[in-house]
Amino acid sequence: SPEEKSIVMLQSLVIRNEDEITVSKYLPSYEIINVSANLGTLATERNKRTCTSFIGTSKGFSAEIELEKANVVFFSVPYDTGWNISVNDVPAETIEVNYGLLGIVCDSGSNQIIATYHTKGLDMGICCSIICIAIWITYEIIFRKRMVGEHVSEK
Repeated sequence: SPEEKSIVMLQSLVIRNEDEITVSKYLPSYEIINVSANLGTLATERNKRTCTSFIGTSKGFSAEIELEKANVVFFSVPYDTGWNISVNDVPAETIEVNYGLLGIVCDSGSNQIIATYHTKGLDMGICCSIICIAIWITYEIIFRKRMVGEHVSEK
């Protein structure tokens, strides 16, 4: 049921097999999850372990979180290799979690997370566009000179 799915997602972090070694350093592995737990209680408990600050920008986000121990911090933001993420000014390890969302490894204590997204291929696309425009302009100039030259020679 939708409520059971919510209960499971509040108690777990779904990861890819290749990330199991990394995640096992921070979180225990469970085969069975208590689906009869109270959703409201789980949500209240989860809320106690969330970021104290989250600011979204047009290029990413910044967040702050205080952790009792090193952990994987979950963000409901799409995971992508275009993210440039640092925690306390150090490049962070990221993990794809919960079927395509972002997990960031953070140390115990105070953590300031800065995430900036860079669209893959944007720079290459801009360069290709500039080159194509330059070729088109050059072609137009040459073509017009030929047309003007042919028009003058006909007279």
